[in-house]
Amino acid sequence: MRKYYDNTDEYSEEEKYFYLLLYAPGLSDTVNEPIRGNTWLQKQMHVISLIKNELEYEFDKHYFGTFSPVLQIIQEQNLQSELIQQHTKKGPIWLTEKGLKAAKIFWNKITKTEKENIQPVKKFLNDMKYWELIAYSYSSFPETTINSEIRAEFQKTKIDSAISLFKKNKISLKKAASNADIQVEDFEKLLKEKNIPSYSLKKEDFEKSLKYIANTT
Repeated sequence: MRKYYDNTDEYSEEEKYFYLLLYAPGLSDTVNEPIRGNTWLQKQMHVISLIKNELEYEFDKHYFGTFSPVLQIIQEQNLQSELIQQHTKKGPIWLTEKGLKAAKIFWNKITKTEKENIQPVKKFLNDMKYWELIAYSYSSFPETTINSEIRAEFQKTKIDSAISLFKKNKISLKKAASNADIQVEDFEKLLKEKNIPSYSLKKEDFEKSLKYIANTT
């Protein structure tokens, strides 16, 4: 049986990036900030796979949007090997002490550019609430929602999610109105009713690394 620390070259790129995402600092700026759950793991890795397009996660158009069976298998294997922890099936995911040792090796081997492609994704998406994450993902990648079974629920929450994302400076006024599926003028009226200023988004530095989705904001 392969030991987790013996030869990191034996790991596939997909396994390495699984460790790298979990190890990467998030908004707390501390390593091993937990991924909030399975959906967050899938959505974050989907964005990373667009940036590093040679990763073979094979994302499908699933009933929750993008979904990678390969990523799910890697997650389950690492749970069984006790390299990650997840106390409930849908709860937060983080590295154990053993997993942290392996992930640190991977992290120290990659370039600054690679780190700058991973950490911003975690910072940007990991603090979103569930329906905020769904709204952002569905709006940014509408082609992935073909088989969605939660579209009806999403329709009920999309306006509130768009307002919340706008308040968090995650998306611009124009993007928020698009997420809510209403005209910008109507979205501005909603903001005024809620005493939310309709200022223009000033992008955080970390958003600039989101090469494939920054232009959607």
